[in-house]
Amino acid sequence: MASRIQEPDDTESWSADLRAVESIGAARAADAQEDRAPEAPPTFTPEPLLQVLIHPDPWPQDDRLALLLDMADGSDEACYREGHSKRVAGLVRILVAEERLPENEVQALLLAARLHDIGKMGMPLAWIEAAAQDPEAIHKIREHAARGADFVIGLALPEAALAAIRHHHERWCGSGYPDGLSGADIPLGARLIGLAEAIDAVSAPAPPTQPWTVARLLASAQHDAGRKWDPEIVARLMRLLLPALVAASRTANPRGLGVDSHRVHLSTDKSRLA
Repeated sequence: MASRIQEPDDTESWSADLRAVESIGAARAADAQEDRAPEAPPTFTPEPLLQVLIHPDPWPQDDRLALLLDMADGSDEACYREGHSKRVAGLVRILVAEERLPENEVQALLLAARLHDIGKMGMPLAWIEAAAQDPEAIHKIREHAARGADFVIGLALPEAALAAIRHHHERWCGSGYPDGLSGADIPLGARLIGLAEAIDAVSAPAPPTQPWTVARLLASAQHDAGRKWDPEIVARLMRLLLPALVAASRTANPRGLGVDSHRVHLSTDKSRLA
């Protein structure tokens, strides 16, 4: 059945960036072909969409914080999502820039992004694997948001960071959890992390699910603006995501390593973010 979702109306405004990414990918493929020994098979390892945005954690590594960051990374790996929290923080870093917040508040929100799924630590993998078919498993997994906020109380984070962790699964229309907040009542950090997490969930999914293209996820985010997501943050995503990916890729490596041209291209597939 034909989808009701429309591609973003402003496709032309970022089509040049898409073409730039495609050209980077073509150069990468050409370099790989040139550097490869004649007898070796061709190699092309796709990387997660936001991998180029990751940089080392900037916070002082006191014992408790270091342990929690390790736990967050371990939780990602246990859920087949290695690097998830780091990529979410990378996208939040881009989206929060226009808020002009004091640097200490920005760093607190980025730390919240790194720790947003800490509440999943210790949850049986069977719950996650059964969530699509088992309502009880879904209910248990949803406890991770409030549980995660409880985990980090000892870090003396600002209230905004604790709220961002607790409420990152709230939805603009009020259908989220744990407290059913809606609209601007959802803390800013939670709105940013929620959208960033959804973006990573489809651009670097657990196998065997295939990653979405940039065009597909942007079309989906635009469709759900005002329903799941803050419309202003979605508009910001539309303006900033592709230019940021292109810039990050070029900064990381002049050959464009880190961007997979097979993922970053125009798509006619118009499914929505889950």
